[in-house]
Amino acid sequence: MLAVAAVRVCYSDAVSKRGRLGGRTRAIAGFVLVSIAIALLWNTCGQWRAERSFLDPFAAGTWIVFPWAPRASNHVVLPLVTEFRQRFAIEDVPERAQLDLRALGTAEIHINGQRYSPPEITQRHRNPKHATERIQLDIASRLVVGENVLTFRVERSRGPAAIAFSLRGPGLEVESGESAEVSLAGSAHVAARAANLRPVIDPRLLDERARHTPDALRANAIPLFVMALGSAALAALLLRNRDAAPAALRIGFLLVAGAWVALFFHNHDSLPRDVGFDAAHHWDYVTYVAERGSLPLATEGYQMYQPPLYYALSATALTAFGIDPGLAQADFAMRIVSVVLGILQVGLVFAFARAFVPQSMSGSTATLLFAGFLPAQLYLFQFVTNESMAAVVSALALLLTVRMCGEAAPPLRAYLALGCALGIALLTKVSTLVLLPTCFIALALHEWNARSRALPAIALRLGVCLVAIAAVSGWHYLRVYRAFGDPFVGNWDAISGFGVWQDPGYRVLGDYFRFGGALLEPFYASFRSIPDGIYSTLFGDGLGGGATNLRAGAPWRYGPMSAHYLLSIGPLCGVAIGGWVAVRRLFREITSHGALLVVLPALLALGLVYITLVAPTYGAVKAFYLLPAMACFTALFALGYAAVERRSRLRAIALAWMLLWAANGFYSFWVDVDSPETLFRAGARQYAQREIETAASFYRNALEIDPNRHLIRAELCRVYYELGEIEQAKRECAYVLERDADQVEALLVDGAAHFSQGQLDAADAAFARVAALVPRDERGLLGLVLVATKRGDSRALTERIREHLRVNPWVPDERVLLVEHLIRLGDQAQATEQLQYLRHMAPRDPRVDRLREQLARAFSYPRPAEAEATGP
Repeated sequence: MLAVAAVRVCYSDAVSKRGRLGGRTRAIAGFVLVSIAIALLWNTCGQWRAERSFLDPFAAGTWIVFPWAPRASNHVVLPLVTEFRQRFAIEDVPERAQLDLRALGTAEIHINGQRYSPPEITQRHRNPKHATERIQLDIASRLVVGENVLTFRVERSRGPAAIAFSLRGPGLEVESGESAEVSLAGSAHVAARAANLRPVIDPRLLDERARHTPDALRANAIPLFVMALGSAALAALLLRNRDAAPAALRIGFLLVAGAWVALFFHNHDSLPRDVGFDAAHHWDYVTYVAERGSLPLATEGYQMYQPPLYYALSATALTAFGIDPGLAQADFAMRIVSVVLGILQVGLVFAFARAFVPQSMSGSTATLLFAGFLPAQLYLFQFVTNESMAAVVSALALLLTVRMCGEAAPPLRAYLALGCALGIALLTKVSTLVLLPTCFIALALHEWNARSRALPAIALRLGVCLVAIAAVSGWHYLRVYRAFGDPFVGNWDAISGFGVWQDPGYRVLGDYFRFGGALLEPFYASFRSIPDGIYSTLFGDGLGGGATNLRAGAPWRYGPMSAHYLLSIGPLCGVAIGGWVAVRRLFREITSHGALLVVLPALLALGLVYITLVAPTYGAVKAFYLLPAMACFTALFALGYAAVERRSRLRAIALAWMLLWAANGFYSFWVDVDSPETLFRAGARQYAQREIETAASFYRNALEIDPNRHLIRAELCRVYYELGEIEQAKRECAYVLERDADQVEALLVDGAAHFSQGQLDAADAAFARVAALVPRDERGLLGLVLVATKRGDSRALTERIREHLRVNPWVPDERVLLVEHLIRLGDQAQATEQLQYLRHMAPRDPRVDRLREQLARAFSYPRPAEAEATGP
């Protein structure tokens, strides 16, 4: 308010009678907004400096990492050491050899096998906040004529270690790159990978029939053609009417609401309770409140850092109706609430958008289709999550704001209502905090341009709004502050006690500017870049409902959904054109309506940058985090569509495209209950829950529909193996491998079946084939380890374990075997280091003490009782 008052007093002459701001004032306002953005980014940099995850492109050499494949599962927080090794030869020792080093993690330097610990390195070990700063050392005295080995041991707990270095001097130029060798926590050495090159997504995460959008487009050409014909005919019918009559709009909204209700009742039985983003953890929150009658803190559950309103209302409603949160009736009731919230969301964002564009029948229809059939809403509102309530309350707050900005003098009760809505939003989801500056900026601009009140009166009304916000939600953030010393605590914060992280674990500049991969390979595109991840979760369920792979994900029609990403280019262009129109209008005339459309998406974009730096994981890149601005995006689409509609030749094409887009999007989320894919996913889910017989029945039913699904038959082989029907499993595997010799799942079961019968050569050949076909699949390497264990070949076993750890370093059982065989081989240093890793992975595992005893007998090593204080 003070800033607004100062600008108004000093530059009131720049405001014309129409409320249009002059060029001088626009320049000042632009300068203020840019300064605020820079300040926010600077504050962001300070927040993640201590645990830095951004690899800036200005380091000497190329940032390199260990080349593991991305996984969609959580990793435990574990202080793993990555060893980077660079070999180089020199003919003469130079007078000067400048080592320029940057490391993501705590680094040790070894030169030709000798540890080098200058004060610069020691200081960074003592103060971890400076561990990633640049180090410059002269190491000429440590070099020798001939071959030299430069080794960096970098330790990091919450993500992969990375390093960038250069060594320069007279006749000497060595840089980090793919020529370096790297080993992770004792694994086999492999060639390093440049950190800015994202690896190919593991095909095991994907659906075999929906991996590439061109293939999906061809496979679904007939239903798309039929829908296109129907869309063209309906577009021609709608274009006969130019004006959007209120009765027609009401009918259109009722049709969209009916489609949502039909989708809910059709899909409910096919959507298990645990399907959805962190659905099990959201249910834990509801159950906690229902059973204990109190609110949890962030340390008591993975999602219990969330504000409590959604969960408290859900628990209260279930208790009032006598429904146990653990029963299927609770799931049905919660999803009914979700679909009602979804219909409210469609109505609110559509009403908001109509406040910006006086639309024709064509424009109103297209806007309603965008609001009603955006995939991010279609799938999210079928899950149990607080995101749905946060989106609805945010849309309500924005609608109240735009209507207040449309009145000459909004009454005091309007500010009170807005404050209550914003308080409810903050009590539902922390990310709705961005609504506060947006709404306040819009209202301040409205009062400023209208000049309907004096500054004290404006301050009084905004103060009433703030008091209402504090009264509704302030108690929660005060409670969190008293518990943790910080009102905003997430499960990514160390104080919450949840020691997990996800890939990729770091960010590079290209993550924020690359785009296009989601158009061809849309699923799990968050691993490629942030724009790709947003696109894949906005115009489809690109993360399979939060599952670790699409086979265990929500049972959508992923083939049509894959094709839908290409159709979504149209709506995306509409939003982009609308954004350009809104920015141009705001530059010409700074109005409250223009500020609403521009400021909120900008703040959410800054928030997304912040969260992807603080939590550099694929799970942090989800489009529904932007749903508080869904009303703004719908209005931007309406502006863009209106600009396109002015060209009469494009009007029919644009409307037909939107009708086709809506139809295919709806079809993508209409579960095909009797399809082999749906039955296969149901079987995979039952198998994961160890309901083996039930899984087998689902697989058999799927094969009755289509006997040529080799993957499903291979999974049935696995079920037979689990049930002890080894010969039946081998026969089914032989059937699959005769038709597809490279079917990985069948090879794995075949190898396991031969291994269980002592046929080691056949098992070894099957597992070796898997390792050759899919080098990143640790299951083949694990099979080779088991074969070597059975044969008792210690040296071969050690090599195979190191190969396995190259792919999956998180398995305690492998490290137990490795420590045992390192002791037999007499390698005390490696055995001790691997035992340290094992202690961090499984601190309560009794095998740790047994291995310590073996080390004590074999080498001079403290026994468990002696090592309580000192550690290993």
